[in-house]
Parts: sequence; structure tokens; C-alpha cells
Amino acid sequence: MNIKLILLLSFSLLKIATLTHAQVNVEKLDKKFNLTPYTQKYGEDQPTFIDNRPIFQNHWQQPDRLGLSKGPTDKGSWYRLILSSETELQKVLYFNYTLIPQLEFWVLSSNGEAAHYHGGTSSLDRTQHLGVSDKGYSYVMDFDEGEEKIIYFRMEGQGWPIHSEVFLFDVTTFLESNQNEFYIISFLRAVVITLLSIGFFIGILSRQRVFIFYALTFSAGILFAECEIGLFVDAFKDKYHEANYILRHLLNVAYIFTLVYFYNYFTPEKRFFKQFLIWFNPLIAIYTVISFTSLVASENPVIVYVNFISVVILSWVSFFGSSVILYKKRNHSILSKYLFLVQMSRLVIIAIFVTLPHMGVIQRASYTDYIYYIFIVYESIVYFYLLLKRSITIYNEKIELKKTMLEKHKLYSKAVLEGQEKERNRIGRELHDSIGGNLALFNKSDANMSKETKSILTDTMDAIRNLSHELISPSFHHISFKESVIDLVSKYNSSKQKVIVQFHEWPEITNKEIQHHCFRITQELIHNAEKHSKSSMVFIQFFGIENKRGNIYYEDNGVGFDVNAVKSGIGLRNIDFRSASIGAKLTIESSMKGTIVKIEDIVLEEGKMKKTTT
Repeated sequence: MNIKLILLLSFSLLKIATLTHAQVNVEKLDKKFNLTPYTQKYGEDQPTFIDNRPIFQNHWQQPDRLGLSKGPTDKGSWYRLILSSETELQKVLYFNYTLIPQLEFWVLSSNGEAAHYHGGTSSLDRTQHLGVSDKGYSYVMDFDEGEEKIIYFRMEGQGWPIHSEVFLFDVTTFLESNQNEFYIISFLRAVVITLLSIGFFIGILSRQRVFIFYALTFSAGILFAECEIGLFVDAFKDKYHEANYILRHLLNVAYIFTLVYFYNYFTPEKRFFKQFLIWFNPLIAIYTVISFTSLVASENPVIVYVNFISVVILSWVSFFGSSVILYKKRNHSILSKYLFLVQMSRLVIIAIFVTLPHMGVIQRASYTDYIYYIFIVYESIVYFYLLLKRSITIYNEKIELKKTMLEKHKLYSKAVLEGQEKERNRIGRELHDSIGGNLALFNKSDANMSKETKSILTDTMDAIRNLSHELISPSFHHISFKESVIDLVSKYNSSKQKVIVQFHEWPEITNKEIQHHCFRITQELIHNAEKHSKSSMVFIQFFGIENKRGNIYYEDNGVGFDVNAVKSGIGLRNIDFRSASIGAKLTIESSMKGTIVKIEDIVLEEGKMKKTTT
């Protein structure tokens, strides 16, 4: 009874001493009202406690320009709100910041009721929550007609910066506000996660590490933002409440590290970044180990403060170094200019919405959480666009390079084949005119030659004649391409190996060079089959297809060969060169069951298509 009397007396004295404008009449307020400007701050003295209830002297002051934001060096302060209502109603008192290690408040009513609540991440007894995505601490207050409530509260950061504003909501408005906030944050999360997932899979599929660093960088960024709004507080609970702060610290370091490497892979000129990384890599590695160890081993506010200040300095040094490099390369390309502009916007956002409020220089705005996400979404979209643009550019450059290499390959193949053909013609004519002629003259001049010697000489002359005919290019003047191929096939047909050739809508080609290459490819295939395949059947087909193009298919039932082992052989190299010269794609498949060779998409000149099969 005495305690209740003392409380009523204290309440009456405080009411008399209170300035008129410090009182807030709640029934006249908007559905959502910011009480922060009406919050009075207690002086440097600490209150006395009677039965665990604070008793204050009349040392109340108006809040300073910093509002309720506290830097890591600031100690906890006491605040007071005086609320009154002429009608019976219900309101929600809301502290809109989650990362407050210690938050406790007392509610003293003019009717003599008193309540004490613990909040904060380290509290065993969290305050009553309303809503779907409540990121702060809420308390439902019931006002009777003519009732007045005095609210005392204290926030302690324990070496971490703390920020909060105090709002008064109607219950319905509070629930709707949280619901809308939940939808907005969920949408922003979905956008970022989708872009990061796409970037990650593109990085894996394309093997471009820049996409991997893109995904890692903004994953660290969004997780840091989630820690900042308290996503993991409930997961770690009060027993491990320091884990959320340590995780936020490590994710901040990870974001700095991956962002620097992201820029390294994203910038065309890497010489400056390599010089920057020489000292950056060991510095951040040593710092991570030391800071993590000290935060886990000690909860001392001084240790926490030193680590927090150090990561702020590290982030600004790394961002400043990256900015200088990007500034130097900003005119290198449109990509570099975008990078520099985004980096400048990042520095402005970080300074205004993160660093300065964390240091207690300015008040943290209530919409900062949206700024985190909006900026991460903005960066993700911009960088994803730039990455795609860069990838498309690289892809186009590869296509152009491939075209150039193909043209050079064609020219090289043509030069090699022309040289070979000239030499083959020269050797063929030499065999036919000189050696063959001399052997023929010798055969006629020696009448005393034995029959056996005569037979050997005749066989040698025939072999030289056939070889010279094979070496000398067919003219295709008096005989068509098809007839030349059929004549070629007939020379290789034997009792051991059957060679079959068919033409399916193969056109009459007038271009001598294309005729020549196709003939030589066929000749090389049949020759290789005779020498190496040990096959009993060889089947060659010529197909005419649309757009004046054609295909040649070869198949045998021989013993096959290792394609990779003989790829550098003269025969296959000649086939490859000739295929490239006529714009065709060469495919070779070989196994113990036989060999298949496809020369596809041959560029044929215009000719009359005939349906012929031989």
C-alpha cells in the first residue's frame, strides 16, 4: 500500500513538473504518428530504483538533433513519453529497430497500474509482437477515459550502434503497415534472389567467374541487409544473440571482399587491381581472423566498438581504392563508366544511410531498410544487365574470331592443297612421261627378255600408269564428276572389297574446284579403306540438299581406328583441309564395327538438280 502511494505521489509530482508541450493527446493523432520529437531525454544522472522501478529527478531535456540514434561509443540513455487520452481506445507503441541488445521500459498509469517489459536481442522476455514482419518491438496499450500514461525506456548498444524511432499506431493501421512492408520486402527479395540465381547458373554453365563473384557479392550484400533488419535474431534466440551481430560483421567483410574481386573481374584493365590486391588480400584475411576471434571470445563493449570502427574504416578504404581505380578507367569503355557511376552512388548511399547513422552523427531514417533493399535491387539489375551485355559482346567477338579463323583455315587449306596438287601432278606426269615411257621403250627394245621378266615389267608399267592417273587431277572436260567417281570406284572394286557408290539428287557441278575437292575426298576415303580398313564392303553416297548444298556419306564394315590417334595423319588432314575449303563440316566416327565419315553442308554452285542413282 505504501509503495502504491509513493508511486501515485511521484506520478503527481512529475505531472506538475512536466512541460505542457511534452504531453501528447493520443486520440487526436493520426493513425500512424511519430513520437520521437516528443520524447524527452534524461540527464547524465541515473535514476534510483524502488522495488525495481525507476525514480527520476526533474532533469528531463528535449531530444537533441540526433534523435534516438546512438553510435557505438554512446552509453544507454533514459527517455520519457507522456501520453494521455480523453476517450477509451487502444494504441500500439512501436520501436522500429530490432538490433537493440538491451531495451527495457516501464509504463506507469494515472490509475496506479505499473508494468515493466524487457526487449532487445539479449532479453529473455521479448515484448509482445503484432503483425507479420514486425522488425522492431511493439506493445499494445489500452487507454481508459481520461487516463494518462508515462513511459520510461532505455536502450543500450553494448558497443554496437543502435537506432530507433518511436511510433504510435492504431492496431489496424499497424497490422496493415506490417503487411504492406512484408509484401514490399518479399518482392524485393524475390527480384534479388532471382537475379543472383540466374547469375550463379550462368557462371557455372559459361564458366565465367565474374558471374560467380556477382552472385557471391550480392548474396553477401542481401544477407548483410537481412542481418541489419534482424532476420536472424529469432533464429539465434536470446542465448546466442551475439551471433547475429557477429554474422552481420562477417557478412560486411565478405561483401567488401567479394565486391573488390567482382570489380577486378569486371574491369578490362586488371593491372591496377593486381597492385591493389597485393596488400588487400593479406590485410583482409588477417583482419577477419582477428576480428572474429575477438568478437567470439569477448563481449566487452570496447572490443565490440573497436571491431565495428575497424570494419567501417576497412570498407571505406577498399571502396575508396576501388573508386580511384574505376575513376582512372572510367573512359576506357561505357562499361567502366557505368561501374564508376554505380560506385559513386554506393558511396553516397553508404555514407548517408549507413556510416553516419552508425557513428551517431545523424539520425537513422525509418525507411532505411527499404533503401538497403532498393539499392541492392538497383545494383543487381544494373550489374546483371552489364554482365549480360559484356557476355554478349564476348560471344560476338568469339563468333567473329571463329569466322576469321575459319577464313584463315580455308586460305591455309587452299594453299596447302594447291601446293600438294601441283606436286602430285608433277610427280604423276614424271611417272607417266619419263619413267613409264622409259620402261615402255625398254620393253620394246629387248627381244631376248624372258616371259617372267616381261610379265614383271608389264605389271610395273601398269602400276605406274595407274598411279600417275591417280596423281594427275581429272580435267572434268570430257567426263562428268559422277562418271569420274564411278570410274574411280571401279578401279578399287575387287573380290576382297566391294565398293558401292550412289548419287541422290546430286547436281551437275560446273565449278571445277569444288568438283576437284569432292573427287579427291572420295579418292582418299577409298584409298584408306583399301590400305587400312580390312573391310569387305564400302558404301559411299552423294546427297543433294536444299540451297545448292550437298552431303557425302562414307561407311565401311572394317576394323575401325582410334580417331584421336590418327587425327594428324596426312590422309585425314587432307580430307579436313578439303572439307574446310568447300565450307563443309567433317565428322568421323569409328569403332571395331566399322567407320562412318560425314562431309556435310558442302557449298555447291548452282546447277540443275537431277534425280540420279547409280
